[in-house]
Amino acid sequence: MYISLLEEFLLLTLEDEGGQFDTVPEIFLTCGVAGAILMDLSLRGRIDSDLTSVWVVDSTPTGDAVLDRVLSHVAAEPNRLSAAAWLRKLSLTAPDDRQVAIGRLCERGILHQNEDGFMWVMKARRYPVLQSGELVEVKNRLLNLLITTDIPTPHDSALMSLAASCRVFQRLLTASALKEAQPRIDQVARFDLIGGRITVEARQFTNELKQTERRAILAGMAGNIVEWYDFSIYGYFSLVLGSLFFSVP
Repeated sequence: MYISLLEEFLLLTLEDEGGQFDTVPEIFLTCGVAGAILMDLSLRGRIDSDLTSVWVVDSTPTGDAVLDRVLSHVAAEPNRLSAAAWLRKLSLTAPDDRQVAIGRLCERGILHQNEDGFMWVMKARRYPVLQSGELVEVKNRLLNLLITTDIPTPHDSALMSLAASCRVFQRLLTASALKEAQPRIDQVARFDLIGGRITVEARQFTNELKQTERRAILAGMAGNIVEWYDFSIYGYFSLVLGSLFFSVP
């Protein structure tokens, strides 16, 4: 069973007992979805990138609807765009791509949906066992990499890099455990030579989204403060205004 980088990234954000994909803020999920798609295309040898651009090296379809749609867009683009530009483009369709990936996880018997959200079919963080053997679930694989000196696969190295850039480990580990594991996280992420530039851009894009969110929150708070200030002043003087302008003869 091949589980895409996007699908495993989403599984990292699912609560252990199932339920909602809400353990990571939306801005990080958006960036993670876009980054996972580009990095998976790199791992499958369909695109390549450097410091300035992303381009197609093999336009053969992968068989994955989400990846093939993005692959066709990159191939059709007349100018070579940077990884940052593609992350911004893909962020617009990230919510739809996420739903497609979750639907695929349900179709293959990894998750199922009920009124409480999405639950693990196996009652634990496990994938179905096939004749080719059992694939260890993504969270368990990455956490195991943090406590061993094993050399990661390119797929797991890309996942580690992506999870670190989108701050997934802040939700998987305690603050003290994260501090202790950070050198190993950085070491494993450095193995990701293919998606390294995409990860750098993903981290930068995530920071930009965070700053945008902060500005929006501050603007909303300022608007609310002014509105409540106006309401409070009117309430304070309401008795005086009422007697002056609406007095009963």
